[in-house]
Amino acid sequence: MEIQELLTRGIEEIYTKKELENWLKSGKKLKIYVGADPSGPMLHLGHAIIFRKLRDFQKQGHKIIFLIGDFTGTIGDPTDSQTTHDKGASFGKR
Repeated sequence: MEIQELLTRGIEEIYTKKELENWLKSGKKLKIYVGADPSGPMLHLGHAIIFRKLRDFQKQGHKIIFLIGDFTGTIGDPTDSQTTHDKGASFGKR
């Protein structure tokens, strides 16, 4: 993966600390989106960092959107890097 792709793939926009500080000082409310696609059965301590920061922003009145996508968890990992999922699973049935 090239550096430019690493920095921009899946990223809508990158803000500097100063830009974020100016936005917060302006009084505008942010809409913060975080998406996750389960590739394993467990949450771990590393997830707590994101959840805690989202909660900090939520307490300040900002809108938090946390989306857990289940498509990969349902059909299996198409890259075959995780073999714990059944690739033959029907994503229409629960």
